[in-house]
Amino acid sequence: MNFELALSVLSQGLKLWNTAQARKYLKELMELKEEYYHEFNRPDRSDLNLDRLHDRIKLIATHFATQSSLGDDASSSSK
Repeated sequence: MNFELALSVLSQGLKLWNTAQARKYLKELMELKEEYYHEFNRPDRSDLNLDRLHDRIKLIATHFATQSSLGDDASSSSK
């Protein structure tokens, strides 16, 4: 999957989730995105640093998917 697309989808999902935790992750995601492009555009870029940033973004995405689905399950079981 295209990295830009993945960031965009995750960002939109966090905005729709609209919780304090989502806003915290959204802020961190924007910081990671800025750090990623700064590292990517360096003449002596480090693939290790890019991998670290990818891994952190994947962790946020996984946590978001888990937490948002738990919220869906909790709200649907109360109906």
